[in-house]
Amino acid sequence: MSKFKVKVGKREIVLSQGFLKANDAMENLEDLKDCYSQKLGIYNSIDEEKDPKKLKELARQLTNLENEIQELFNFEPNVKFHRFWESPKCSCAKMDNQDRWPTGSYVISGDCPLHGVGDE
Repeated sequence: MSKFKVKVGKREIVLSQGFLKANDAMENLEDLKDCYSQKLGIYNSIDEEKDPKKLKELARQLTNLENEIQELFNFEPNVKFHRFWESPKCSCAKMDNQDRWPTGSYVISGDCPLHGVGDE
């Protein structure tokens, strides 16, 4: 099966043609590539950003993009399936959240620069 790569800077995402076909999403390939390119661009911005409020905004942008990606794969948007702990600078519990995925009962670190409660 073919794979489609999206690369921005050092980051890369590979989309499987089999997964696209299985979800009847081949017609959305270019839009998916665009969304993943934006996602990787946001990851790069997070790496560079130091302002807490801007980091929170970048995290919100990622959530919106994840919802759009789910729709392009013909799924209902559902935050339970977002793997937010994979974002750069996220200090939420990675192993605990991976173990709990996709239940939605995730561990959010209060001091996480992206998902915590401070600096709103």
